[in-house]
Amino acid sequence: MKNSRLIVIWMGLIILLLSGYVSGQSLRLITPNGGERLALGDSVMITWETVDFAENIRLILYKGGTDSTHRVGIIVDSYPAVSGSYPWTVGALTGMTASPGEGFYIKIRGADIGGIFDFSDAPFDIFSTAPNIRCESMHAIGWDHTFIPRTFTAGDTVTIKYHLVNNSPYPAGAFNVGLRVGGAIIDRQAVTSLVNGAEHAGEFSWIATCGAPVDVMADCDNAISESNESDNLMTDPGLTCSEPNLVLWNTTFSGTDPTSAKAGLRYRFYAQVRADTATARDVVIKGGVVGGAVLLNTTVPVMSPGDNELVDFIWEVPEGTHRVFFQVDPRNTIAESNESDNRWVLDVTGVVSTPADEHYDLSLRLLNRPRLSSSRIIPTVEINKPVTIKGEIRGATGAIRSVVITAHLTRKGDPPVRIHQKTIFPISSLVVPFSFPWTPTKLGEQKITVRVKPGAHAVAVGVVDANPSNNYASQVVKVIRKSTIFKPLPIKR
Repeated sequence: MKNSRLIVIWMGLIILLLSGYVSGQSLRLITPNGGERLALGDSVMITWETVDFAENIRLILYKGGTDSTHRVGIIVDSYPAVSGSYPWTVGALTGMTASPGEGFYIKIRGADIGGIFDFSDAPFDIFSTAPNIRCESMHAIGWDHTFIPRTFTAGDTVTIKYHLVNNSPYPAGAFNVGLRVGGAIIDRQAVTSLVNGAEHAGEFSWIATCGAPVDVMADCDNAISESNESDNLMTDPGLTCSEPNLVLWNTTFSGTDPTSAKAGLRYRFYAQVRADTATARDVVIKGGVVGGAVLLNTTVPVMSPGDNELVDFIWEVPEGTHRVFFQVDPRNTIAESNESDNRWVLDVTGVVSTPADEHYDLSLRLLNRPRLSSSRIIPTVEINKPVTIKGEIRGATGAIRSVVITAHLTRKGDPPVRIHQKTIFPISSLVVPFSFPWTPTKLGEQKITVRVKPGAHAVAVGVVDANPSNNYASQVVKVIRKSTIFKPLPIKR
């Protein structure tokens, strides 16, 4: 029985200690105690009352409740309880600042975790006096301001329009609006101020690129402390970028078999470049010999979807195997949806053949004659008045790399007179045009004879012309005075 009484006595003492240290200690928070609206950054006094409490106290901020899950941070860790008050910069915590909002509580307790404590009786609010700049909208329009390009292409000029509002009761000073592409600010526009409730609209001009998100960001340099920093950014989720695709196709050359091309013969190489999907700009196309000469280097300013560009170059195939190429966008300056179809390579082997075994047949033809009168078979020309003799040569291929054209004038009773001679080199096509002027200086019938023969290189390597009989052409003309040229009689009515 005696032991039972002792146990009861000891339990009572423990209860007394836990509820107030026997001596009657107490700790009570006075302000803020609920219902207050405190401005973030203002200086306020947290006050309390103590009875027989001499140790230091701790002040802790809670939000939304008073259990441990709602703890925000420590206002002060160790402060003399006898002071009765603590000057608090609203929102300031150890190592951080509380965000404004509703439902805050302050807890006051001693250093002993299991000791006495007190909370605000009701929640209080912390509000911000900072402005809030919100990006309300952002969208892109085409260069002509007449359509919304939900899909644009690389290189397009796109106008990015935006709309901002300061939706707080507090004004904002100067700040920048940024155009952000792929997370990096590429352009800025200054806004001098934005009073409370005011709006601001602007636009950026952007040469579009693909592969990166496009945003407008208010206060992009974080010049203003805002009550809400999370609504400064706006993206148009509907914007998509289409990349062009440049395709090399219909590639060929003027020979029949690239493995046995004739060494010394000039061949023409062809290709077509097609633009698929989207517009491409400043399209560079090159062609030539791998490791050798660049024989084609051209730029097409704009290629719209479906456009085709025919390109070609001429190359005299030497002996041995070589690689001929066409390439579009050789420096890869245009982002494409498919980069694998920009190059074509052809192995060409030049085979040396004995010139004597080759059947070369040069032929010459006069294309135009001097002016004809309507009543004579023999063309007539005026004395001392220049005329132009034109014609064409065929068969200058392979080892015939140059030809010599000679023209003579023959007049009855006089020896032949050479009136023209020229070497044409190099031979750039299978049909070689030629022309030369002649001014008649003597009256009467005269004969102009034009001849062609292989050049020095062909002669040196033993080229044989299979049919010399078609290497020349002639024309008889009659040189007259101007007054004797036939004139048609006027028609009587």
